[in-house]
Amino acid sequence: MRFSAIVLAAALAACVGACSSSPKPVEGDGSKASMVEAEAKPAEKVDLDSQPLPICPQVAVVRGLDTFLRTKQGEAYNERDVKPQALVAGARMTRVKGDCTYGKRGVDAKFKLSMVGARGPLLDGLKASFPYFVAVVDPSGRVIEKLAYSAEIGFSSEKRAMDHDEALRVHIPLELKDRASGAAYQVLMGFQRGKNKEVE
Repeated sequence: MRFSAIVLAAALAACVGACSSSPKPVEGDGSKASMVEAEAKPAEKVDLDSQPLPICPQVAVVRGLDTFLRTKQGEAYNERDVKPQALVAGARMTRVKGDCTYGKRGVDAKFKLSMVGARGPLLDGLKASFPYFVAVVDPSGRVIEKLAYSAEIGFSSEKRAMDHDEALRVHIPLELKDRASGAAYQVLMGFQRGKNKEVE
């Protein structure tokens, strides 16, 4: 995968689509447009025989927040706005996949966030960090939890682009009688953008 040829010859995959004012998940690889495939798995101590198997919460990358570029001028979010010689480092989220387990106290979603990082000519050293968030959104659209993370990507002197995975886990508290509503929750992620610390 690569950034467009305008930025680096061997970095991230295609350009980001047009940003939207509301969170829109990146389309997956053959899965439903708004979520990754995630098979619901019942917890061992919960009797599911008399109830339908619950569906996992939606897990997705927010469209428009899947690319992060660091330049000598600061942060940028579209590779078309960055000249190759001005790039320090960049990253793009490419895929998220996982599953979930329902228990008596709620649902545990475990997933792997994949991204590809690229080092530019201005990177000092062979490591770069990229801030991102994971937010839990309830059925009404309210953000009930937002966690901040940093992806630390190491590069080699021979390669400008490196694949990187982040193993993540989110717990959504739900009473046993309410677990059917778990499918209406969303777990959204994207790169942090400057002073903007909220999912819009």
